[in-house]
Formats: sequence, structure tokens, C-alpha cells
Amino acid sequence: MLFASKINEVNATIANISHEIEDLQARIEALRIEKLELEQYQQQLGSAENASESAIEQVRTALAMIKAISPSERETFKDALISLFTDDADIPLLASADPDPDPNPSDDAIEDAIETSPNGNGHNGNGHNGNGHETIDIEALEIGVSDLTASLNKLGINDLRKLAKKHRLDCKGTKLILIHRLIESGISEADLN
Repeated sequence: MLFASKINEVNATIANISHEIEDLQARIEALRIEKLELEQYQQQLGSAENASESAIEQVRTALAMIKAISPSERETFKDALISLFTDDADIPLLASADPDPDPNPSDDAIEDAIETSPNGNGHNGNGHNGNGHETIDIEALEIGVSDLTASLNKLGINDLRKLAKKHRLDCKGTKLILIHRLIESGISEADLN
């Protein structure tokens, strides 16, 4: 054969290129798997962030309620939250060492809480506590539940968000905050139908 050595050389080059292609395909597959794992991790981080933001809103709401109903339990609530970050899981949450002898606040205590706010209704007048966090009026925490509140409470979170959006209100937040926001906007039972 006249070109046998040249043909062998080309065959060897083709074989080398084929091996390089196989190596590149294996590397591409490894990178694809790594990308999928990173995308899954990114999704988990997003879910954790959403859950954290929701939890923070719920803590704010609970703190507002505790401050209005039983201010002496504020430290117990704080300790319960801190205990979540320790390895000692046996600490009972909200187990007060010195329980409040009267769990129902007196009218004077509620009046004092209302009077301590700049406009007398439990917040600074713009729905925020001065730190950029939404507050809840003390009046929304009264023991008697109105018919409107009861009706709103029967709705699911998505229905409450739709209703808030319909009335051009912020549709973010927990169920309690959405109900409060809707009531504060002046909606009536008729608006629910």
C-alpha cells in the first residue's frame, strides 16, 4: 500500500479525536449534573427565604399580640425564639417561669397600650412601627370578634389576597395581617360577595 502509513496516521488522529469527544461529552454530562444540583440548591434557598420571611411576619404579629395582651410574657416569647437556635430541644416553648396571674388584660392595660402610641390607636399613624415593619392596631386584638372578621377568617389566604388586590391594598403578609388590612380599609360584608 502506498498510503498505508498516512492512513494509519489519520486513523490514529481520528481515534484520538474520538476519545477527546468522549471525554468532552463526559465532562459536559458532569457539568449538566452539577448545574442541576446548583439549580435545586437555589430553589431550596428560595423556599427557605420565603419561609423565613413568612416566619418573621408571624413573629411580628405574635409579638404585637403579646405586647397588647400580656406584656410580661414578652421575655418568655423572646427566650422561646432564642431556644430555637440552641441544641437543647427539650426547652418547652412559651413555658413561663412566672406565669401571668391574670391572662386577660384589664381595660386599663389596653387603654395604656393604646395611649402609648403617637396617635392613640397602637401604631404611628402610617401602619408601620417606625422601623419599616407593619404594625397591628390594638383594636384589632379585642376579644369580641365581629361578623366581618369572622367572615374574613373563613376565607383562605388566596381569597384574602384577591380581595386585598381588588380593593387596591397590599396583598402580602399573613392571614391575620390581610384581615386586619381589609378591615382597616373599611370593607363591609357586602364586599365579600
